[in-house]
Amino acid sequence: MSDPVNSTRRKYPGYNTVLVVWHHSIPQAFDPIAALKELANSHGLIVSDKVSPASRRLRVDSVESAKLRDKPTPVDRSFRQEAAKLFQKTLKDPRGAERIKGFVERARRGEDVSQSFPDAMDPES
Repeated sequence: MSDPVNSTRRKYPGYNTVLVVWHHSIPQAFDPIAALKELANSHGLIVSDKVSPASRRLRVDSVESAKLRDKPTPVDRSFRQEAAKLFQKTLKDPRGAERIKGFVERARRGEDVSQSFPDAMDPES
């Protein structure tokens, strides 16, 4: 039998999700967040806590799954924005667009072109 909670929602693939709400009138001694964190820690799991003005989200990972999620970004946001502008400029150039089209077609066939892709944007090549 399939799990009805996970069959309709794919916002967090690979994770089971649950929503817990409790009224403000309930005493602060009732703290499901602290209880869940304590339970997860007692099982050797890793709990990530993200807080926004409207909600709070806990993600529970095993040591292995946490390594899959936490991939460091090698460049900062402004650098990525400049690279996107360069990419758009390259697509406007007929020669550059043709080279990038070739890379996309190769990638669609399953070839890993990530290491040689930056060469396609070099106007000197």
